[in-house]
Amino acid sequence: MSEAIRPYHPAQITYLDPSDLIPNPRNPRTALGELDELTASIKEAGVLEPLIVAPSEVGGYLVLFGHRRRQAASTPALPPCPASSGTTTPLRTPSRWPTCSPRIFTG
Repeated sequence: MSEAIRPYHPAQITYLDPSDLIPNPRNPRTALGELDELTASIKEAGVLEPLIVAPSEVGGYLVLFGHRRRQAASTPALPPCPASSGTTTPLRTPSRWPTCSPRIFTG
């Protein structure tokens, strides 16, 4: 079946406790950096961009995108954060996503 005619399954926004989300062990970011400014922003305005998650094989949800937001929103006083998860097809599962590598293009 071609990509164009696969059924579309829209993402669903749910509100999840960030401390319950499982960090992705394949996250290329080894250090999340300074989070004080992001934490202050989340305390003031909330998480504006939903985290992208997928159901985990061990239960719960695995973070695909938004590790810094997840960590910054893990403060106990903050409400659950928005997370987006949709139904994926076999070609779109995270384990089969291509790995991006930087390339230098010369003109």
